[in-house]
Amino acid sequence: MHKKIENVRARLEFVNKLTTVKEAFRGTELVRKSENGDFIHPYIHFDGLRFYLILTCFDILGSTTEYLPFSNWLTSSSTKNEREEIFGQINNSELTPESVNNLYLHYNKIYGVTKGFKRFITEILSDENRKLLLDNIMIRKFDSVSKIQLEYAPSDSKKINFLYQIRNSFTHTGEPYATPASGIFDIIEDGIIMDGVRKWGYYCIHIEKNNKFYYEYYVRKWPLVLIEILNNTIETIKLSD
Repeated sequence: MHKKIENVRARLEFVNKLTTVKEAFRGTELVRKSENGDFIHPYIHFDGLRFYLILTCFDILGSTTEYLPFSNWLTSSSTKNEREEIFGQINNSELTPESVNNLYLHYNKIYGVTKGFKRFITEILSDENRKLLLDNIMIRKFDSVSKIQLEYAPSDSKKINFLYQIRNSFTHTGEPYATPASGIFDIIEDGIIMDGVRKWGYYCIHIEKNNKFYYEYYVRKWPLVLIEILNNTIETIKLSD
């Protein structure tokens, strides 16, 4: 755990240094239009990178095993017993998409990033820090046709899945969950400037749509609240060692 804490501290230090140059990514002259006509701004990639780096600390501290790529797990002599046990559970002599997927799901239960990420939130975070994390996320639900906001109380698991989506989207699709408005207006990580007064407030960083509904995902005090939670947790882990 000591090595993991060192790595997390180094990552947070890098994020803090990155934050000191944020003004280089802001300004109205950097506004561009996307192919569908929406305005875009490079600041979403700046924020997306910071959010990603911080959220990967969740799976670093939450993992119980060292990460092992799937291909290595399939061939390593040290995981032979794990494979044989899983093959016995699958009990399928034919190679099919379903059997391969089943095999991967079993591997993922042991070494997958998802498990460590969610374990950090549900098992390692204190009740106070978990509440701090989830209270600074707001999800609004709308009817896709009428655009009317619906009464909605998102579960904790919905918010946790959203956090994991932020991490995964940046990794696998390159899509940052952030707002381009942060590069233009004074919507900053420690509040919103309105009429020269700093106020704590939520701002939207992602919209998820389907045929029936769409969801708007808001965060507040990011990334400061994420850094605060990690620092709190590191201190708690150190005291318990």
